Amino acid sequence: QIQEGLGEANLQEIAQKAGLSPEAASSKLAEILPATVDTLTPEGKLPEAGGLAQALGLLKGRLG
Repeated sequence: QIQEGLGEANLQEIAQKAGLSPEAASSKLAEILPATVDTLTPEGKLPEAGGLAQALGLLKGRLG
């Protein structure tokens, strides 16, 4: 499902940047995305404009 949602090229790029295989990156994303989304969208609301950069930083930290 992660590959379907992100697309193969995006997953390859994420995996390469994280130093993981695409399969490992997909598995790790499937593990951390639900909690990350919950953390970044308190009460189901989208974060302010700077929140996207924060979200990407958080994901990067959790992948590595």
